[in-house]
Amino acid sequence: MNTPKPIRLLTDHFGWKLLSLSMAAMLWIAVVDEPELTANVTAPVEFRNLATGLDLGSDVPDRVVLQLRGPRSRLGLATGPRSAIILDLSTQTRPGERTFTVQEVNLNLPGGINLVRAVPSQIRVVLEHRLRKDVAVTLRFNGPPPAGYRVRWSQVLPDRISIVGPERHVSQIEAVETDALDFSQFRSDPEKPTEVMLNAFVSDPLVSLASPSQIRARIQLEKIN
Repeated sequence: MNTPKPIRLLTDHFGWKLLSLSMAAMLWIAVVDEPELTANVTAPVEFRNLATGLDLGSDVPDRVVLQLRGPRSRLGLATGPRSAIILDLSTQTRPGERTFTVQEVNLNLPGGINLVRAVPSQIRVVLEHRLRKDVAVTLRFNGPPPAGYRVRWSQVLPDRISIVGPERHVSQIEAVETDALDFSQFRSDPEKPTEVMLNAFVSDPLVSLASPSQIRARIQLEKIN
């Protein structure tokens, strides 16, 4: 006598089906009974869709502390890219201010993990026109020349360099400095022309060099009569 198909579906491999059901039940019980914990996670701040020609014109935190709550096994997943705070600037097409409140919508948290609070809870962004500008390069010394000598002549190549950044910050910069030139290099023959490679440095953290930062510095000392 043939067993009806619905019954065969239930009884075929009954042992494996029972084992699977038991394991699923134990997993569910483990998850349900797992205590919820609260943990602090440091999340990076990322900006998306910044309009061409605009730049960030203010210091913004690059990381925010998130207080998260959820099962212990899931909290470990809420790190790295999954905890990044994504701020969408697609609606900001002109210079101005925009304040973001850090919410779960800005995060990609695993299921079962909730945001309790963020520190700071808000991020204010100031957008300005992006400006590129050529400025002078100034040779910086680490102190006076060796005793009995003075600088006869000095030269930097290139003597101008391009910087780029938010308009208000770039417009206030007229020159960038090189690393300090060390006069100890002149001890063996102070009057011999010397050439060294130095790096240019812009002090404003919101402004960057738009061209290579290496500067060739040439200098010669002479005796003081």
